[in-house]
Amino acid sequence: MTYEYLKGIDACYYNEAIVYIEKPVKSYVYFILAHTEGFDPLVKIGLSIDPERRLIEICNDLEAGKYSIDWLQGGVESLSVLGLLEGTQPLETALHKAFKKYKAGREWFWYNNELEEMIDDLLSDYCVCNACLIADNLCTVVDN
Repeated sequence: MTYEYLKGIDACYYNEAIVYIEKPVKSYVYFILAHTEGFDPLVKIGLSIDPERRLIEICNDLEAGKYSIDWLQGGVESLSVLGLLEGTQPLETALHKAFKKYKAGREWFWYNNELEEMIDDLLSDYCVCNACLIADNLCTVVDN
């Protein structure tokens, strides 16, 4: 059956939209911690539908010197994902505004004891990363 109102649209994209309606893509607010010798650590609070891929992109961006924060220009010794919250842009924006006094640049924040405690509290209650879900017995590890 052909619907008159569908004439003139790109069926491929329309069908892709239907897939997203039937199986919505989850997005996550991630907390990525960066350490460099001689500097205080920073945490990046961002949004992604694929946090693992985003971590790789951030590593590549750091290597390419794409961040304007002087601290990040010298390279980073280690990056680690502190945790993930299931959420969308309004959650990310609310966290950026809540933590604005710690802002180092763009989505990067100085990770001092005060901010660490606040992020730990959020993650202890709401983290959806596999390690936390396993620790909370909400999912199990399957060995192949």
